[in-house]
Amino acid sequence: MALNKYLDRTEALIKQYKEVGTFEQFHNSRGEPATFDDLIWFYVDPNTGRKTRILTGRHGTKGSGSAGSGAENALPKPYGGLVKVFIVDRFNLSVSNTEKTAQISLARKLLSSMHGHLYQQNTSSIIDCFQGSRFDRVIPFIDFCEKHGLVPKNSQRLRALNKEEDRDRTGHELDLKRSQKKADDDVIIAVGGIYAKTMNSLINERPEPGYFRDAFASLMALLCLASPNRAAAEVPLLPNQKLMSYSEADRPKVFYLDWPGSKGFQDNRNHI
Repeated sequence: MALNKYLDRTEALIKQYKEVGTFEQFHNSRGEPATFDDLIWFYVDPNTGRKTRILTGRHGTKGSGSAGSGAENALPKPYGGLVKVFIVDRFNLSVSNTEKTAQISLARKLLSSMHGHLYQQNTSSIIDCFQGSRFDRVIPFIDFCEKHGLVPKNSQRLRALNKEEDRDRTGHELDLKRSQKKADDDVIIAVGGIYAKTMNSLINERPEPGYFRDAFASLMALLCLASPNRAAAEVPLLPNQKLMSYSEADRPKVFYLDWPGSKGFQDNRNHI
């Protein structure tokens, strides 16, 4: 007897990822390459070695370490495997780890709370799974499932409903959001102090030890103050690298760093 077409595609997608073997950038709690049988994955940053703990089972598990690794925490098939496929996909994107783990957590919450199969859900039942809390971060998961033909189209309606909830009817919410984005006075004073120190070194043509590090830190901080909504998404993703340079004809050298491109686009040479 043939399975539902959405379940067929889900199983096929999971099988495709399983055939890759192991994903070296993900480890289990024993420090070995993670497999689809592990309920806790750790993403290991190739540049810093920093680990990000990722639960792949039912939403709502509390604790750290091995908490959430029991068989009772597993999502029903095929959704435990689908979460792991989604994890691999998310960690290939140029967004912050905080955003990635938030999207994964909301996907797990949906899969843990829904009644019936994922393809049976509509906009109302999806929103009901979040019981009045924000559901906007589950939209990327729905997009991902739609892209692979795992569910009917729902994301457009979800986006419309999310915009309706976000709409400010009084102006007070907009003022509150703006004030929350403002940096603390202590942060601005600290950045100003670093900037003054580095500029003083430059004027005297005697850069102190750590000058370039402080100059770069103050530059990043100023960029964050200018555009805080982009800071979390882009600044932490700058890979470790040496300052590079190029010149044209007899012109002075231009120094630059490779900056990861947005949405998987080619890297950009950002001038320093």
